[in-house]
Amino acid sequence: MSDEKGGYVKDVLIGGIIGGFLGAVIGLLYAPKSGKETREDLGKKAGEFIVKAKEEYEHLIEHVVKEKAAELEDKVTELKELGKQTVEKQKGRIGKAVAAGVAAYKEEKERQ
Repeated sequence: MSDEKGGYVKDVLIGGIIGGFLGAVIGLLYAPKSGKETREDLGKKAGEFIVKAKEEYEHLIEHVVKEKAAELEDKVTELKELGKQTVEKQKGRIGKAVAAGVAAYKEEKERQ
C-alpha cells in the first residue's frame, strides 16, 4: 500500500470514528433525559466507542500487514528469480573457464 493510499484510509477511519463519537454525544446531550441518565448513556456510548475504535484499528493493522506481506512476497520472488539468473550466468562462465582450462591442459600435454 502506498503512503498516499494508507494516509487516505487512515484519515477516513479517523474521521469516521470522530464523527460517530461526536454524533452520539450531540444526540445524547439533546435527548430529553435527566443528567444522570445522560451521563450513564454517555458512559455506555464511550465504552462502545472504545470497543469500535479498537476493532477498526485492528482491522486496519491487519489490512496493512497483509498488504505489506504481499509486497514482501513479491520482492522475495523477484530476488529469487534474480538469484537464479545470476547462478545460471555464473555456471556458464565457470563451464567456459573449466573448458578453457581443460583445453589449455591438453595443449600443454601435447607439447610435451
